[in-house]
Amino acid sequence: MPGWPRGRTGSPSICTVCRPAPIFTDASPATPCRPGACSSSGEPFDRGRCIMSRPPIPVLPVALLFFIPVLASGGGRGGEAPPTTVSRVDPARYAGLWHEVARIPNRFQKSCAGNTTAQYTLRDDGRIDVVNRCLRDDGTYIEARGIARIADPETNARLKVSFVRFLGISLFWGDYWIIGLDPDYRWAVVGEPSRKTGWVLGREPVLSDDELEKIDRLLTDRGYDPGRFVPAPRKPSQDEDA
Repeated sequence: MPGWPRGRTGSPSICTVCRPAPIFTDASPATPCRPGACSSSGEPFDRGRCIMSRPPIPVLPVALLFFIPVLASGGGRGGEAPPTTVSRVDPARYAGLWHEVARIPNRFQKSCAGNTTAQYTLRDDGRIDVVNRCLRDDGTYIEARGIARIADPETNARLKVSFVRFLGISLFWGDYWIIGLDPDYRWAVVGEPSRKTGWVLGREPVLSDDELEKIDRLLTDRGYDPGRFVPAPRKPSQDEDA
């Protein structure tokens, strides 16, 4: 999987609005939220039809990025068995900031020009706060906030993630399966039962060639086509030095 991008991160401004479109689509005027107006697929950067945004934060907290994805639920393709997950995940070690290294192209990140990150923070109640963030073409950042819960306590490798809240209740939970994980938690591969979506995450924006080769073999072993994954773009932000 050659040609992975190089880049730097900064601390740019954030743009968050409540509007009748997924959070990572082109910006539109803010619209008031109404009871019964919510509709979402449960995908990671799709906040639903009309979700009240929270106040922006100046710095991304060190949390857990079940990054990137809230994945579409469903079974394997055409009766095919779903991908195997890793045998064990330590949530405390998995928590923190992750960078998107590669992904299968998807509609809910179409407004992300680059520099996508996910931050995971463990909560006292055992759940995980999720903040997904990416840079737009205009140099501003947009983010989606959600919550994750462990669906398989025996391994902690299967999670459910929601980015939609209505009347204090999290809705539209999607699958977040950790199907590959470096022993030192330097990289992770996230998928879901249908294999329609997938992400490669790294503690750094760039992985070594050896690591990418391991991930390529792992994807094949898990029933994914590595050729569907594209490198995540890296772009300078308005707050970075020239």
